[in-house]
Amino acid sequence: GLGDVYKRQRRWRKEDRALFLYKIGGIYSSLLNNPEQAVKYWQEAVKRYPNTAYGRAAKDKLYELR
Repeated sequence: GLGDVYKRQRRWRKEDRALFLYKIGGIYSSLLNNPEQAVKYWQEAVKRYPNTAYGRAAKDKLYELR
């Protein structure tokens, strides 16, 4: 799955990895109607890449779900 693709891409820049996690979360949220999985990926983006644009955007998404 998409999570496996992410795990194999260790050479990506931090911003790209954060973007990938953010986008996976978006796919789970809007296309697959699975907000629990979306939260998992957004939390991972916030945890690993808090100082990137997409780490901050993921934090915003989690805040919106409250």
